[in-house]
Amino acid sequence: MRTWTARAWAVLLVVAITGLLAPPAHADPVRLDPAEVEDFLDSRVPELMKEQGVPGAAVTVVADGEEVVSRGYGEADPESGTPVSPAETSFPTGSVAKSFTAVAVLQLAERGDVDLHADVNTYLPEEAHIPRTPSGEPVTLHHLLTHTPGFEDAMAGAVSADPDGHTSLQDHIARDRPDLIYPPGRFTSYSNYGIAVAGAVVERVSGRPFIDYARENIFGPLGMERSAFAQKEADLPAHFATASRSMLTPGGGRAPGPEIGSNDFPAGYAFATAPDMGRFMLALLGEGAYGGERILAPETVEEMLGRRAEVHPLISAMGYGVYERFTGEPRVVGHHGDFLGANMEYAVVPEAGVGIVVAANGDADADFQDALWTVVIDAFLAEFTGAEQDTLPDGAGQGGGAGEGERPLSDYAGDYHAARVDRSGPTMLPTVLGSLRPASVDGDGLRMSCSAAPEEQHWTRIGDGLFRSADGEETAAFIEDGGEVVGLVCDSYPMHPYVKVAWHQTPAPWLAAAGAALLVLLSMLVWPAAALVRRVSVRGAGERGADDGRERTPRAARAARWTAGAAGLVLAAALGTVVALMGTEAAQMAFFTGSPVLEIPLAVAALPVAAVLALTVAAWRRRWWSVPVRAHYTAVGAAFAVFLSVAWHFNFVWTPWS
Repeated sequence: MRTWTARAWAVLLVVAITGLLAPPAHADPVRLDPAEVEDFLDSRVPELMKEQGVPGAAVTVVADGEEVVSRGYGEADPESGTPVSPAETSFPTGSVAKSFTAVAVLQLAERGDVDLHADVNTYLPEEAHIPRTPSGEPVTLHHLLTHTPGFEDAMAGAVSADPDGHTSLQDHIARDRPDLIYPPGRFTSYSNYGIAVAGAVVERVSGRPFIDYARENIFGPLGMERSAFAQKEADLPAHFATASRSMLTPGGGRAPGPEIGSNDFPAGYAFATAPDMGRFMLALLGEGAYGGERILAPETVEEMLGRRAEVHPLISAMGYGVYERFTGEPRVVGHHGDFLGANMEYAVVPEAGVGIVVAANGDADADFQDALWTVVIDAFLAEFTGAEQDTLPDGAGQGGGAGEGERPLSDYAGDYHAARVDRSGPTMLPTVLGSLRPASVDGDGLRMSCSAAPEEQHWTRIGDGLFRSADGEETAAFIEDGGEVVGLVCDSYPMHPYVKVAWHQTPAPWLAAAGAALLVLLSMLVWPAAALVRRVSVRGAGERGADDGRERTPRAARAARWTAGAAGLVLAAALGTVVALMGTEAAQMAFFTGSPVLEIPLAVAALPVAAVLALTVAAWRRRWWSVPVRAHYTAVGAAFAVFLSVAWHFNFVWTPWS
């Protein structure tokens, strides 16, 4: 008996010591007063909705292992006037769905069914294999979950404009694979396709359709009864009450979000209520468990929410299916999602045990950093958890010049644009132009911008490869590879870094060539003026009753000029059509479906241009006109070719092989 007692005391002592030494789930859990939280939300959300034209929203706040507040605002459906019910209204999650997909992959990894660092082709059929890059490094599930596989951001084939026209997930990843444009692991280049591949792995390895797997292993255990993945909204369970979607139009108006069929649904086509998202956040904050059910082991949750893809310790990083909101204490992780007129964003503070989700059924008439969900979450975190962006290390930011062993500032100078770019589609030009971030040496620092706003300012070096903006609101870190500076990343946007490019890789030389070509084409206006002068001259000669003896222009030569003029008019009409289409719902759908609606107009213009080029050859062979006139016609033909070549480079000309 004494032996048993001694052993019991020893066990109890070990347990007690272990409990004292082990860090608690929440080092400093926060307990929130529901009334204070409600007052906070009620004073901010309706006002922002009105300012930004958002029809409806729902917010859920969780803390200390339970839901604190769930609030609904506005209308779930403006047409019917149905109000938002936080408990019943399911909102499209957009890319928040990536967090669910990451959980599914990590569940398989826990069971030993997949290895996060093995070649992902191990789990894919041969027709869906991802080719190796020249570096020879394979793409892994780790790369997919951190958006570092190196894919271009080609979205063609992600959705079908016909809700019933969707394809299977397996067919989508085999048919619509984008090109690999970066070595795996070099850049965080946000990839919907990469997460779709991760979902396809779940489907193949588990032997269950992905939609069923998520319901059985994530939503069901957590009691998320109004949450689901779908390929079309009509497939959702009958008890779902989904919010409508409200898209901003280029003219500043609003239009209903179109119904679609989703092919890459693990990346962004799920639905959830705000309280359901609260249960998901409580599971992440509860070390993988909620309501007596466990979806992940504690160590797996730590791995998911950890810094899995880091550029610099003082810059926010990517986790698995999540990213850090900014660098600071306490640490905040989460995800934002938007999809054709719907937005959702959630953030959890593991140290405080607090989480918040904001869902909205409309686009915000505001910049990304000023959007309703961003402003509400940032203000909530600051007021109730003390979490604010603060990336300056102690004592940093005091100096400027290069210290011993630091790179010269000139190494960082150059042109940068978003790493996330579709090189195969017509979004290439607006993406590169809109994200171009030139950096130049400016005294003891750099002059550049590194955020959603394009305004340039002075940046001071606060560490090797680390710079702080003059307004004190942003920190940037430069990315190095093989001893060279290859990119930079902003602290508040770890999922969207910039890649360094040579001057000839920027749009500038291409656009200069297109502009010069247009000037040459405008010179065709000389032809009708010259023809009028000739006509007047001939008429005058006729009135005098004498022929001036000049040789008449051959009919074929006149036809050549008429053909060039017609080509110019067709090209102008095609350009006008493309400009009119850009930013419309049709164009947005084209980006997702791969429709050539933006590429057909200039492809049509290429037909008369081909005729002009053929007539240019004929003009020289048959010696139409004088040499200077022939040279001018040749310059016009070359200008047509140059302009269409630039348009083709930026994917605005459809070809049979595209």
